[in-house]
Amino acid sequence: MNTKAIKFIVLTVSIAFILLLFSAIILNKHADKLLSMQVEVSQNLSLSKEVSLKLHNSFRSIYVNYDQLLATNKIFKNDIERITRKNFNYLEDIKNLHTIAIAQDDHIQMIKRTNSIITNSLQFLKHYHMSNPLYFTRITQELLDLSYEIKLSDYSFLDFYAIKIKEFELLEVKRQNLQVYRKNFLIHAKMILKNTKILKERLASFNQHQFLLESVYTNISTKISQENHSIKNKMKVIQSILVILLFIFVFLISKFLKLEKNHKIEEEKLQKIIDKNVIMSIIDLQGITKTISSAHKELTGYEDNELINKPNYMLTHSPKAEEIRKILESGRSWSGQISDKKKNGEEYWVSSVVEPIYDEDNKIKYYLGIRHDITNTVRLEKVTQNQENIIKSQTQIANNERDKALKASQSKSEFLANMSHEIRTPLNSINGFIELLQEDEKDIKKQDYLNIVKNSSHNLLSIINDILDFSKIESGHLVIDTIDFDPKKEFDILVKTFEGKFLEKNIDFIISFENLPKTINGDILRIQQVITNLLSNAYKFTSKNKKVYLRISYQNSYLNVMVRDEGVGISTEYQKNIFETFSQEDSSTTRKYGGTGLGLSISYNLALLMNGTLRVESKINEGSTFYFSVPLDSNNNQIEKEVIREKCLFKGTVLLVEDNKANQMFMKVILKKFGLNFDIANNGLEAVVMFKERRYDLILMDENMPNMSGLEATQLILNYEKSEKLVHTPIIALTANSLVGDKARFLEAGMDEYLSKPLDKNTLQIFLEKYLEKK
Repeated sequence: MNTKAIKFIVLTVSIAFILLLFSAIILNKHADKLLSMQVEVSQNLSLSKEVSLKLHNSFRSIYVNYDQLLATNKIFKNDIERITRKNFNYLEDIKNLHTIAIAQDDHIQMIKRTNSIITNSLQFLKHYHMSNPLYFTRITQELLDLSYEIKLSDYSFLDFYAIKIKEFELLEVKRQNLQVYRKNFLIHAKMILKNTKILKERLASFNQHQFLLESVYTNISTKISQENHSIKNKMKVIQSILVILLFIFVFLISKFLKLEKNHKIEEEKLQKIIDKNVIMSIIDLQGITKTISSAHKELTGYEDNELINKPNYMLTHSPKAEEIRKILESGRSWSGQISDKKKNGEEYWVSSVVEPIYDEDNKIKYYLGIRHDITNTVRLEKVTQNQENIIKSQTQIANNERDKALKASQSKSEFLANMSHEIRTPLNSINGFIELLQEDEKDIKKQDYLNIVKNSSHNLLSIINDILDFSKIESGHLVIDTIDFDPKKEFDILVKTFEGKFLEKNIDFIISFENLPKTINGDILRIQQVITNLLSNAYKFTSKNKKVYLRISYQNSYLNVMVRDEGVGISTEYQKNIFETFSQEDSSTTRKYGGTGLGLSISYNLALLMNGTLRVESKINEGSTFYFSVPLDSNNNQIEKEVIREKCLFKGTVLLVEDNKANQMFMKVILKKFGLNFDIANNGLEAVVMFKERRYDLILMDENMPNMSGLEATQLILNYEKSEKLVHTPIIALTANSLVGDKARFLEAGMDEYLSKPLDKNTLQIFLEKYLEKK
């Protein structure tokens, strides 16, 4: 690159640099102008609000100075005109302001005239009334009182005022002088009414102008903000370009040094510019500083005699000194970031470029170092890095905790699903065979026994459901279901399930029912569950030859239950925690008496969900008393009886897919009672094979089975029907999977209906009637 080319490039870069600086100055001034505009607009808005405030005050005042109000609005208009002359960018918006201000003048003039008419009429009424005190005393006094308050009231008050005027007009008057009095009084009273309405309408119109004003001000402020944002973006671009130009300067400086002898005058001129603006140093081959720029001294705080002819920190003492020297000795330039200390001991950072400068023989003569102060940038990066490290650490902790929670939740869900299936499966056959025995048993006493077993089984199922839904209790999603029930009947059945247990342990079970109505509306299953838990604990912690008391009463729309035992009792300290989840007094309690500590927690939460209370009183070795109280409505409605459907016989063949042998036996009996033919598949794989070999009218499909699940078998059957273009065979899910969401999952998989275990024969019959023909 020759001297001419270098001069051209330097000139171009300099012009670009100056233009950019000039642009930055213009943008800065424009930003100041925008700020000034923002202030002026805010002041103008304040004037507008002052006009609005004074006008509103004038509505409620007789003695307002309207000339001063008009003068203020005139200042407001003049201010708008001044802003118009200064800011052409927002001319249209400001013109809108001016138009509104002129309209406000008209409204003020009209309000002034109207207010004056009202005031004069009011003074007339007052004077005229006082000059005729003996006539029309009551109604004229009422109208005069109303006239004083008319401006402060709403439109309903104006209607009332008009009614009073009408009443005054209809007043019978025979004397001529009183007729004249009434006529003049009415003229001014109607004038007050008419102008008050006008005044209110004008004020409402003025308020509308105020809304328009604020909208225009908002529009102007938005435009100013957008323009400010645009200026900031332009400034960022200019700064970036200036940094690039700075690096170009570094390159050009090195080239100028190579042509030192031929361009000494130009170099001296450039040196002055560099000395003032560029942090520069010249270093000999031994690492001794020979020259420094004024900018260098200003940055470090050192003078010439403290740095010149002294070892240069970058090439002698810095951690990168050896690396830098090797690069430079190889003829390459080095660039990078490096830290040093100022004279006052303060650390600073620079972005440095060190370029080897050659002589006429193409040998390295010295090194030129150019620095750019990046202290603020480095500090900001350190702060940012620290923040990122903190955020990263906290995020990692949060992620770990989230993973633990998700894993625990997944384990809990899997446990609940498995527990639901494993318990409901045997309960299906238990409940089913109990119902079959009830159908055939004629002995009344045995029927009572079967009823007790049946109700105990149903209570067990209800309790299992509550345990499986414990997560819903924790999250507050458990729904209380209220029905009408016979308390005497329900509590008799509940008591019978415990009488045998207490008798076996030789515990005296003392029961009393007091003031129970015929029907109560509430969630009987949840109430029974709470009482069952309390009686179970009384049985567990009471020794032989002791007593347990159960008292159930209804008073003041509250069902009150007391369970008292003569057991081991509860310490005062533990009573504070007794209703917490999985809580027992110590580990020996679990070993001696059993239990999970979940029952009282569930009972306590159920009481709260029913807007009731559960509390305890206890002393060690003297026993415990639990008080359960819940608000319930009583009524005389007859309790809806269970619908017993008429037995039907059906046509068709059913494929029963079930792996549990006891359930197979039970379902065989049920299907035979319905007059159906059936085949049994022990798993999903067998079901698919049998379906392909024979046509069925209905499929009863279990879910959890070996070899292939019910959902997988359903998908294969549906795909086979589609590929062979067969008429669809209805598939009913008959499964112990009954957690929240299971029903929707089975129906989405393509099953037509859903039945949960234990089986409800009435519901099964409804589905059979839907899909099969009757014999």
